[in-house]
Amino acid sequence: GVIEVNNEPTINILDKVASWVGSISPDNVITFGEEDARGVWQAGNAAFMRNWGYAYPLGQADDSPIKDLFGVSPLPGGEAGMSAATLGGWQLAVSKYSENPDAAVAVVEYFSGYDAQVKYTLLRGEQPVSPAVYEDPQIQEQLPYISLFKTILEAAVARPSTVSGSGYGDVSQLYFTAVHSVLTGEADAATAMADLELQLADLGYELPE
Repeated sequence: GVIEVNNEPTINILDKVASWVGSISPDNVITFGEEDARGVWQAGNAAFMRNWGYAYPLGQADDSPIKDLFGVSPLPGGEAGMSAATLGGWQLAVSKYSENPDAAVAVVEYFSGYDAQVKYTLLRGEQPVSPAVYEDPQIQEQLPYISLFKTILEAAVARPSTVSGSGYGDVSQLYFTAVHSVLTGEADAATAMADLELQLADLGYELPE
């Protein structure tokens, strides 16, 4: 499949984000995992954070310094004004090698059912799969941002696993290594994306003409 990384919008946004490190973001932000970011943000030491849905109920906990002091928003959309989140999922399935396929199917049906999705969403703050669960009164009361997430997910884009196929792991590693080099100042975005394009070509992927 065709993988395109060396283009002006990508280069521009990477250079912009790199300029934030050490200015509006702490110098060590490039080492942060989800919980590192949440710790700084939930302590009231950051104005913005990008994270998974689980951070919302933790931020709203009774002992949280920022309880009732924050909201949720889609990612910025750039000049085109189009925001896009990455679509994920838990991918429940039954192995063809299962020794008890009927029971395995029953487990998958339970966890993908309405009641289980409601319980999990309330417990973890994660986004449910079924559109109907977003309309559940209990969820809307406890997680008032959930309607926004439904809108965000409707505009979500799939991870490039279809294009990259069995090489998804290699493509991902090359990509995040290139991005990291820009954020750390080891390379400018134009150089990093040009090098990444050549690395992807070496893996056999088709590049834009």
